[in-house]
Amino acid sequence: MRHRSRHPILTVAGMALFCSIAGLNPAHAEITDRVAALVGGEVITLSDVRWLIQFRGQTLPPDPARRKPAYSAALNQLIEETLIAREAQNTPGAEILQAEIEARVEVYRQRFRSEGLFQEKLRSMGMSAASLHAMIRRQLAVQKFVRVRIQPFAIVLPRDIETYYRETFLPTVRGGPAPPLELLQNQIQEIVGLRKTNQELERWVTRARQRTAVEVLLFREPPQSSNLPKSLWSPPHTEPLPQR
Repeated sequence: MRHRSRHPILTVAGMALFCSIAGLNPAHAEITDRVAALVGGEVITLSDVRWLIQFRGQTLPPDPARRKPAYSAALNQLIEETLIAREAQNTPGAEILQAEIEARVEVYRQRFRSEGLFQEKLRSMGMSAASLHAMIRRQLAVQKFVRVRIQPFAIVLPRDIETYYRETFLPTVRGGPAPPLELLQNQIQEIVGLRKTNQELERWVTRARQRTAVEVLLFREPPQSSNLPKSLWSPPHTEPLPQR
């Protein structure tokens, strides 16, 4: 399966037809990935979910039954990133340069003591260099979109700073006089600005999900995508899918 394929997904019957045309035995056809979600026809695979979890260095519980929240959270993040990245393609000022992607790849590479260990990490994740670049491109697109389209609307007024100081900061002060607002104004403005940016982004994502066909398949019952036969539900050389 191509990464981020925009082509129609084969149903089981369609896969059998394809195999017959190609001269293959459907029983021996190898499925190497699964569809976790569709966002406006764009595919998010189970590998995408796993890559994000591993890229973040997140440790999963040893019990597969307890992994669902981590997979669900990662998939939801990917859905939101995909919605934003699609919009960012048509947003002036949110263009992504190849040099920016390479710089981020280099930052990730520096986590490893050698190029060999870096390549071994990619192999252990089943991740190609192209897939890593695609992930980083999407993350950069999200960051630029937020800066260009969201932050300008997250306006912090003087009364917002005063309210935060009075209602949020002062109740936390113990054992002495509180620092005056004048000393904390810049820090509070940054905190309130970030909070407003997140609120604006959440509203934008909610509207984007309402106007875009988003279909989550990862934990659907029965527990496999409709285009994959149950016997092939577990892909080779990967950790077990978290159970319900």
